[in-house]
Parts: sequence; structure tokens; C-alpha cells
Amino acid sequence: MDLLDERNVLLSIFGIALIVRLLYVIIFPTVILCDAKAYDTMAIGLIEGMGYGGGTSSYWPPGQPFVLAAIYAVFGYNPQMACIFQALISSLTCIVIYHIGKTTFNRKIGMISGFIAAIYPTFIIFCGDLRSETLFIFLSSLSVLYLLKIHEDPSVKSILIAGVSFGMAMLVRPAIMGLIPLLLIWMSFSSKDRKKNLMKFMAVCVILMAVISPWMMRNYNVHHGFVLVSTNGGVNLWLGNNADATGMACNYLKNETMLWTIWNMTDDEIKRDKLFYKKGFEFIRENPIEVLWLDLKKFAYFWGFPFHFFGNYLNDLFINPIPKWLFIVLAPLTILPYIILLPLAIFGITFHQTWDKNTYLLMLLISYYTVIHSIILAETRYHLQVVPYLIIFAVYGISLMNKVRSEIRLEDPKTKRKIVKFFLLIAFLIVIWCYSTCYWSDRIMLFIKKF
Repeated sequence: MDLLDERNVLLSIFGIALIVRLLYVIIFPTVILCDAKAYDTMAIGLIEGMGYGGGTSSYWPPGQPFVLAAIYAVFGYNPQMACIFQALISSLTCIVIYHIGKTTFNRKIGMISGFIAAIYPTFIIFCGDLRSETLFIFLSSLSVLYLLKIHEDPSVKSILIAGVSFGMAMLVRPAIMGLIPLLLIWMSFSSKDRKKNLMKFMAVCVILMAVISPWMMRNYNVHHGFVLVSTNGGVNLWLGNNADATGMACNYLKNETMLWTIWNMTDDEIKRDKLFYKKGFEFIRENPIEVLWLDLKKFAYFWGFPFHFFGNYLNDLFINPIPKWLFIVLAPLTILPYIILLPLAIFGITFHQTWDKNTYLLMLLISYYTVIHSIILAETRYHLQVVPYLIIFAVYGISLMNKVRSEIRLEDPKTKRKIVKFFLLIAFLIVIWCYSTCYWSDRIMLFIKKF
């Protein structure tokens, strides 16, 4: 593929992605609730001169509110314009996915991955939601792309973009900071020149710290103590690890009395954060069996079906009423691609032939986000941040099918073992899907009866 052909492919991916996203955010605007409401409120506070969180709070990460504030400052208060901006960012993410697939495998896999990302329903749906998924996926995938490029071309440009995008991603979702020590290990062993690898890693870290340092200084001036990004880490850990925890990020407690009892013990955000961390770790230490069960539930919720369109409809969150017949047509189409994607990705991972530094990084990301949300809090929307890498592995899996079929005919023992492993993983996946869907079963039955 020459440069002109590649440019046409990228324009096609971007054009398709942008058109379907713009259509969605214009036709299906939604009510602003939950985290999105908090971000929206803080953005309004910023443009009205009241400071971030009233000038006294660092509870929420600042990335999404500052982006919303910038949009509102230019266009006036217009959440739909923010959704249009997110449609643009999400379309650019498809281009990034193309390049990650191309860098990790080859151009063909990158191209197909980019087109799949362009029409992937959950990416489209979250363009109309002011929560931080769309912005975070763009920034985190951009940092991944340039971390991969550093090994091919350790230029100042690659190191700069990797550091800046990683730092900005931290300001949107601080949980990504847990990747830093894992990236150190990955970069150290990605080639024989350990010293050079360490220097590249340190350069990226210096840049990302430069990106977040103004926010750290702001936090110190506000709280007179160290706050890297936000003060909600302890609360989130405790919400997922206490006697009333459900394991879900939404409907996270059976009874909220204990939450507000601990919350009201202090008005100091840093002390409150530490107190919740203490309570959460105490519960983990004292109740290992219960915590293990909670972690398994979180694991199931993380990998569950993306019922976001379904939930918006049942909770009357669409501003423009959707006819029931249209919902019945569209709802399965928002879930079916995921049902196809995940088994194909598992197939690609299971039958992957030669693991290298690039594929190890993608697996590191998938594993990290799975583990971190299984420990803290989980919801199906959280798996969206690993979907770019699942798409790439799924396309690679499709490309392997003829080869695997030939090896089966030749009765290759290694292939037979992989087949057993694959079907065991699929059986486990079906169990997870059945369990995680139980939360929606009553709502689904109620809808069917009404219909």
C-alpha cells in the first residue's frame, strides 16, 4: 500500500466514523446524569469564574471538566456541541487504532481494525455521553501507539507525544498511573539495550510529570498536602470492598448509611481519602473469601454485555422519545458486535504464534485494566478502554483461521491443546455473560411484558 492509498484509507475510516457518530449524537441526545452531571457542573463553575469544584475540591479528575469548559467557553453552554467534539475525538481514535494494528501486526490488520472501530456501536453511543470514556480512550490509545513507536523510532517527537498523551490521560482517569511500573518492566525487557530503554522510559516519565505538575501544585495550594490528581481513589476502593458492596460501579451499595457515616467523619479531602483507603484495605485483609467473591463478580461485570443503549431507553434518558419498534431493531445491534468481537479476540490471543514486545504491551493493557477493575469497582463501560486492543486481536484471529484449520487437519498436538484452551475460555465467558446479565433480567422481562 503506497502513501496515497494509505491516506485514502485513513480518510475513509475517519469519514465513516465521523458521519455515524454525528448522526447518533444529533438524533439520540441523552439526559446528563451521574459522573457526566458532575463534570458538566464543574465545567460551568470554571467558565463562571467559581474555580474548579468551587476552588476547594480535587475529588474529581480535572481532564473531562476542563475540556467541557473550553467547549462551553467557545460555543456557550451547549452539551450537544460537546458531544459533537467527542464524535470528532472518537473518529480520530479509529485512526490511532489503525496505526496500532499496523505497528503490531501489519497494514491489512490495521485497516480492518480501523473500519471496525469506525462502526463499533459502543464507541458511537459514548460520543453522546459526557462521561470521560471517549476522551480517555483517545489519549490512552495515542500514548500506546507512541510507546510502540519509540522502539522503532526513538525520536524526540515519539517520546514527547507518548509522555504528553499519557500525562493528559492521567488527568482524565488517574487509574492509568498504575501502568507506570509495568511499563518500566515492559520497556526494560523489550530489547537487549536495557540502559537505552531505561533512558527512554525516564524521558517519557519526565514529560508526563511536567504535564500533571501544574495540577499537582494547584492541589497543594488548595489542600496544603500532596494530591497527585484526585481524592476519590480511597472512596472507590472502599465502595468495591466493604460489607455492603455489590461489586458494581453503579448501584454500588446495598445500604449507603455506612458510606455517609465515614464521609462525614472529616471535611478534609486528603484525610477522608486516606480514611477510605484504610477502611477498604482493612476489609480486604479481614475478609479474604468475601473479597474473592466480590472480585469475581467485578470481573463478570467488567466483561459483561454493553447494555448502555438498552439502559438509556429503559431509564427514559433519551431526550427525543424513541419508538418502541426502533428500539427493538437497534438494541440487539448495539450488543451483537461485542458478542462476536470478544470470542474472536480470545481466538486471536490463544492462537497467536510469536509474541513480541508489541503484542505483549497490548496484553499487558488488557490484563491491567481487568485486574484493577476486578479489585476496585467494575461496570461494563469500563471494558471500553481495552476494546481497541480486542478489535486488533480479533482481526488477527480471523486472519489465523485458515492456518489453524490446516493444523487441525494435520492433527498438530500443540494446536489441539490450544483448541481445548480456547473452548474452556469460551465456556467461562458464557458463564460470565449469564451472571452479569442477571442484573438486567427483571428489566428485560418487564419490557417484554409491556410489549
